[in-house]
Amino acid sequence: MPRPATLPSNAQLTALLDDLDMSLWFVDGNHEDFDRLLELPIDPSTGRRPVTSRIDHLPRGHRWQFGDTTWLACGGAVSVDVAYRIPHVSWWPQETITDADVAQCIDAGPADVLLAHDAPWRSSTLRLRYARPSSWPKEALARSDASQRQIDAIVQGTMVSTVFHGHHHHRYTEHTDGVTIHGLGCDGLRDNVVLVGPDGALF
Repeated sequence: MPRPATLPSNAQLTALLDDLDMSLWFVDGNHEDFDRLLELPIDPSTGRRPVTSRIDHLPRGHRWQFGDTTWLACGGAVSVDVAYRIPHVSWWPQETITDADVAQCIDAGPADVLLAHDAPWRSSTLRLRYARPSSWPKEALARSDASQRQIDAIVQGTMVSTVFHGHHHHRYTEHTDGVTIHGLGCDGLRDNVVLVGPDGALF
């Protein structure tokens, strides 16, 4: 199945969600317009950042209960193609996961499931995948590695048992050091979506 040529606008997606009587929550990635996104206020009653009446952004460090399971959100990742992008037009420095983001995630205590954009460094699947030579600049790859280590610090500091991420566009599931890691595929492909139960397990 080819990737869609265009994505629906927020208005179109909100209209669809209205028809379905559903809401959409999302973590930020690394190609968001953070200048616009982060100026939207967080709703103090939910801890989420409303984008439309049906779409909410999950700030880094946000937690919520799904059944008896504590979920934790931490978006962000590094763009290895930053050299080809324009600051605050097609690239935003706020994509980087900061030490403050990590502390925000860890300081609230243990959680069960981490919903992230980037992968944890401990993912052996990705380590093997990226072992081959790369054409990306070494500095960009080093920043990407550092981003994954930030996610790994959150995993270790919160003792989550399950991680979902999508940044690397590669569908896989692995069990490493007592943590189950689910990587999602690319936009427009079937392996970009998984159904998850209240305990974080896949259907």
